[in-house]
Amino acid sequence: MIVDLHTHLVASAADSPRTRLNVWNRALVRIARFGSAAECRERFVREFREGPVDRAVVCAIEGSPLAAGNREVAAFCRDNPGFLYGANLDPRSPAIEDEMDAAVSDGAVLLKLMPSFQGVDPASPNCDRYWTAAAARQLPVVVHTGPEHMLSRGDNALNSPARLERAADIGATIVCAHCGCQLVSFVERSHFGAWKRLVQRHANVYGDVSGFSGCVRRFWLGRIVRDPLLRSRILFGTDYPAFVHVFRPNRGNTFAAWMELFRSYGLGDDFFARGAKLIGLEDRK
Repeated sequence: MIVDLHTHLVASAADSPRTRLNVWNRALVRIARFGSAAECRERFVREFREGPVDRAVVCAIEGSPLAAGNREVAAFCRDNPGFLYGANLDPRSPAIEDEMDAAVSDGAVLLKLMPSFQGVDPASPNCDRYWTAAAARQLPVVVHTGPEHMLSRGDNALNSPARLERAADIGATIVCAHCGCQLVSFVERSHFGAWKRLVQRHANVYGDVSGFSGCVRRFWLGRIVRDPLLRSRILFGTDYPAFVHVFRPNRGNTFAAWMELFRSYGLGDDFFARGAKLIGLEDRK
């Protein structure tokens, strides 16, 4: 089973005047030729149905001007078979265990954390209950690592994989989205080395290669696939729709194009099936 562990849903509120969108959001909207939120969702469902991916995890982001939050994502996943809910919770909540249980009841298969955007330090003892609860419920946590652009408020230092050492020691399954790599240029700070060290020390740490479309991240992808340990810890994700402009228009199905890109780096069936195992779907269709 092929699972895309990292996609997003355009929020219905994105149809309102886009005064809150930063320059990166505006560029995405323009280059990807976004129409209404409904049109974006129709495209998302159509490409998924026509593509080779069996399941797609839709990661909610609370408070984003462009990506849908928990309630919208959970409802979308209930209404569209094949899509799975990824919940975005505040690790500092005093009711975090109850909130996780509620998310699981709504169908959540993993959690998504955006440290800089949420203003959360993953290394803080205030997050220990979050990591402990996630481990107890066998809920993987996809954590944005590396510089953040689309949701640019906050301190990017919080996005370093080095801040996840405490969580890994607690026993949570951690997926470092983007493997700590920068996006735009080599001038930006890369946290790839911190991710590599975390993987070397902890068997419960992975990385997703969503958004590895530009030349900078492809440089790091080349480094990853040449390292047997790192290669065994990466997971398939696309970050859809953030990079649809790379493969569209007129370049066929976006999900198929992503898979073709990764196969060109020598990544095979084990790579594409790894996410299903992580969320307990490997024996089901």
